Amino acid sequence: MRYASGAMFVGLFLFAACITALSASDATLAAELMGPQQNRFPANEESIAKGKEIYAQYCLSCHGKEGKGGPTEAVEVPNLVDEKWNHGGADADIFKTIKQGVSPDLFMEAFEGRISDDDIWHVINYVRDLAKRAKK
Repeated sequence: MRYASGAMFVGLFLFAACITALSASDATLAAELMGPQQNRFPANEESIAKGKEIYAQYCLSCHGKEGKGGPTEAVEVPNLVDEKWNHGGADADIFKTIKQGVSPDLFMEAFEGRISDDDIWHVINYVRDLAKRAKK
């Protein structure tokens, strides 16, 4: 009986360890898919300037110089400086939208592999700054 209860204890311990390991790997996988949740760059002049450069290269053609978007031949491009965010307005949501895009029926392409994670955060700081200036 003593051996059976010891074996059961070891079995439960191993089961709990496996569940914990699976949970940790699931959390890691979810974090990799979602991307970072917090912008590690302060919205200072340097970050905003860097974001402006990247925005000009990748975002300006659709969202416009002032970030107001508007209608095109194919789709209504979202305004980035108003209060409405179709896919979430938190920094993590915006990060995910830029990195993964929005598909299949919307035309926001994924920029993963073309814009680094750090540069996406700089773009977010720039867009936030554009929105502040648009309210003035």
